[in-house]
Amino acid sequence: MNIQSIMLLIVTGVASGMVYYLTAAGLSIVIAGMDIVNFGAGAYYMFGAFLCYQITKTMGFGWSFLFIPLIIAAIGFCVERILRKLYGREKIYQLLFTMGIAYILQDILVFFYGYKLYTVNLPKTLKTALRIGSFTFPKYYIFIIVVGGTIAMCLNFVFYKTKIGIIFRAIISDRTMANAMGINVGKMFALMFAIATGLTGLAGVIISPTITITATDSLGVFVNVMTVLRIGGWKSLKGAFIASVMMGIINAVAAKYLGSIYSVIPTIIMLVVLLVKPEGLFPEKR
Repeated sequence: MNIQSIMLLIVTGVASGMVYYLTAAGLSIVIAGMDIVNFGAGAYYMFGAFLCYQITKTMGFGWSFLFIPLIIAAIGFCVERILRKLYGREKIYQLLFTMGIAYILQDILVFFYGYKLYTVNLPKTLKTALRIGSFTFPKYYIFIIVVGGTIAMCLNFVFYKTKIGIIFRAIISDRTMANAMGINVGKMFALMFAIATGLTGLAGVIISPTITITATDSLGVFVNVMTVLRIGGWKSLKGAFIASVMMGIINAVAAKYLGSIYSVIPTIIMLVVLLVKPEGLFPEKR
């Protein structure tokens, strides 16, 4: 294998990792802030992908990239308004509710698109290759890395350097105390859920031009992201980022050399982490 092939594998893996990260970060925000496992994350992801397919056909990919995260965030905001009726009850009720939303969204996609495979066309400017030094890479993969890296830095800045980030972290640390200090926890929950679903929808938009999409893929997406989160740490954005990039590269290398069996590698790594370090490799420090 030459150096060009190695670099291409790394870039492919990092790009894949950025997509993992967008969904994992959203799921981590909900788990950490709201203490809810959002089983519907994969459905929001696929909903974003199919909205991208539809909007790209009529208006172009750029409009998909701009509007779909806002549309999915609005759906998430509305879902949270209903979900809050279950706050304070056993977690199984919240899990069943988010699972029900996932199946409703999936059935909507199946109703309109059936079980066919669909592809999203990129604009010509992103279909070409990009030369960096002596290496050549698909321009769209570089685009994914730039977008994902920028969002990661923005999330880190918001959570650790702004007032709203302090409020988020206060709720994550001690929800009862935050409420007693006058923080409107209900409004913050709605914002958290909207941000989380918006990021997940964006992940669906970004990945759709690189794969064939089908309406029944949401469960597989959810399992993959939960695996990444379990490896990195449930409530850690840093852990989600590092684990996503790590697993993206491992998957890219394993897919090339191990064939179809590569898909078990993340699960094996997750099981080892569960046994050795149950809190994850990069847990959030309290």
